[in-house]
Amino acid sequence: VLEENGEQVPCYSVMVSLQEVGGAETKNWTVPRKLNEFQNLHRKLSECFPSLKKVQLPSLSKLPFKSIDQKFMEKSKNQLNN
Repeated sequence: VLEENGEQVPCYSVMVSLQEVGGAETKNWTVPRKLNEFQNLHRKLSECFPSLKKVQLPSLSKLPFKSIDQKFMEKSKNQLNN
């Protein structure tokens, strides 16, 4: 969880693996992304693939007082992984 402008912002680490053709070498790196970046990506992908509109992403607007706790982070991580 990051703090921006006095508000808590969920942040996730995305692990990326790239295997070269032939499988000789694999490169790995981690990219930090905020929840709103996933939501923007989802919105853009849904325009191209309407079936994705059915996929429900985590939303801060559904949280009382927008309080981010461990339970919310775990649930949203699972939703983003699927």
